[in-house]
Amino acid sequence: SADYGLGAAGLVRYGFDSEVVDFQRPAGAIGVTGWRADLRPTVSLDLTGPGYFVRPALAWRATGYQLDHTSPGQPRSPSRKLPVASFDTGLLFERESGSHAKRKLTLEPRILYLEVPYRNQDQLPVFDTALPDLNPVELFRTNRYVGADRVSDANQVSAGITSRLLDARDGRQFLAATIGQTYYFVTPRVTLPGEIPATGKRSDFVAQLALTAFRHWSADAAVQWNPQTKSSERAQVNLQYKSANNAVVNLAYRYERSIPLLDTVESGFEQVEASGAWPIRRSWNLFAREVYSLRDHEPLERFAGFEYRACCWRVRLGARRYVSSHVPGAGQDTGVWLQLELAGLASVGSASDASLTEVIRGYAPAEATAFKNQGPLSGVW
Repeated sequence: SADYGLGAAGLVRYGFDSEVVDFQRPAGAIGVTGWRADLRPTVSLDLTGPGYFVRPALAWRATGYQLDHTSPGQPRSPSRKLPVASFDTGLLFERESGSHAKRKLTLEPRILYLEVPYRNQDQLPVFDTALPDLNPVELFRTNRYVGADRVSDANQVSAGITSRLLDARDGRQFLAATIGQTYYFVTPRVTLPGEIPATGKRSDFVAQLALTAFRHWSADAAVQWNPQTKSSERAQVNLQYKSANNAVVNLAYRYERSIPLLDTVESGFEQVEASGAWPIRRSWNLFAREVYSLRDHEPLERFAGFEYRACCWRVRLGARRYVSSHVPGAGQDTGVWLQLELAGLASVGSASDASLTEVIRGYAPAEATAFKNQGPLSGVW
């Protein structure tokens, strides 16, 4: 990918994103395999000033495949080409708040208009594309899918507003609240296999609240609210403690309403989670995680391990027991991994750093000689 601007102010910007992937399956597995190339050149304007931004953009999305093991009647070299036009703009209002003007309160409205023509994509395979959970970040993306196998048609406006309470001296955020919704001038027609097509003119409301006012404690909550059924589709609450020596403990609750899929499978879940990483001595660190299903009354994942750090190397050992299938009555799998890492060199073993940062929120691998305090996190979903 590349992005660069023209002129002294860089008002006109050119971007180019590209991806070429070879998708294969395990030996004996049945399904389509092959190559996918995805290209997206973009030209945009970046008009930014005190308290506002305006960013119109025009992109061209071209995706092509070279497939093997296709079904009868399915093309081996399908492709898709379409333009993507967007107009993104926002404002920033702020005023002093509190005694002696120690706080700053902001109001940040934002609007995105998006237009993408419809293309029938039923002949394209689905390798790595999914419909993500709706949240304030997803409202302002130019494709409601994650992955290149589907590009949603769109003629819509997304609107949201954020308010933050900041420290007037250093800009540190104490509290942030966001709410938003998308209005469809034309209901999207592109779907994934098994996806229930959209029917209304408006998306669900999405809202989130993040509290980071305390030194070691942070909390956030998010909800997706359906105005037609007057019920929540998804909800999540997170509570985190993070100490000065990089110890972190998380508690979380997650809920998603059940939705019938393909008349045979139901989505949805209700879970609680506890996770953490805790230094017990200067060179030793323990970490663990458990996810429990309130709906199925059983643990979905248990994960634990330890890390030992010396001046020039560190070693990690961990074990995980988890449900590998969502089919009722499915058994649990067990895995064990070991990693040795030399300072300044590549590691030997599994990529546990990435795994730990994904499963233990707020975990930051410490340097071999000292802990590093990263501060609380406030992201949601």
